[in-house]
Amino acid sequence: MKRHRLAPILAALLSALALPHAATAQDTGGTAASVIVPSRERPVATIRSEEQQARDWGLQTDEWARYRELMQGPLGVYSPNLDPLTALGIEARSDEERRRYAELQVQAEARRVEKMLAYQRAYDAAWQRLAPGMQRVSLPGISPATSAAGLVQSTGRTAVFVKDGCAACDQAVQRLQASGAEFDVYVVGSRADDTHI
Repeated sequence: MKRHRLAPILAALLSALALPHAATAQDTGGTAASVIVPSRERPVATIRSEEQQARDWGLQTDEWARYRELMQGPLGVYSPNLDPLTALGIEARSDEERRRYAELQVQAEARRVEKMLAYQRAYDAAWQRLAPGMQRVSLPGISPATSAAGLVQSTGRTAVFVKDGCAACDQAVQRLQASGAEFDVYVVGSRADDTHI
């Protein structure tokens, strides 16, 4: 009984699969079938966009093309999110080329970090204006007294975040030194200036 119910379904499925082929054979009517070939031409907007992207990274258009080509190969499979300077630096053809890409990347990173720090300073100022009494980070298991002193402990070494002129911070560091514990000190607001520390 099951075969009788499946037969109409199977017949409908087979005829549905055969219909596109039959229509194609009738449509040609003795004329040659056309083949669609993708164009290699690119819109002007795309070309300008790629030229702009190359300039954004400090690259020539031929270097940008090489980056795109590299990302179509194994490098793009292993590391699909590599930026152009890293990709070209990894696949550099000479020490001079590698050095050039490294220098371009340092310059790009320095610009990016400066922008991030400028935004962080604006964010910090906004936080102080809009939510001066609110804690920015609340770590589970950390008491208010401990967090006020800037102590954060995990399974490894203790990290102590201090600010210049913070008496509670100085006391916390002195207690840790007296206990013989290993810890790392991070000075907040020093802007990575060791002379300030």
